[in-house]
Amino acid sequence: MNRTYRSLWNPALGAWVAAPENARARGKCSSSSASRIARACIVVLALGAATTAHAQAQSRGLEGGEGG
Repeated sequence: MNRTYRSLWNPALGAWVAAPENARARGKCSSSSASRIARACIVVLALGAATTAHAQAQSRGLEGGEGG
């Protein structure tokens, strides 16, 4: 099975070392945190849109007048 590597500078060794491409780099944020924030925003907006739909509903009385 072929594996891909990238070269990283290791300051403790003072040399370039090979690391797997799928390994996490030091100090790098994961992309999953950004996607979690985006999902949370979508959920909040969807819930906000659902509550405004109920505010616009009107009820009618038996005689066709607006009910209270």
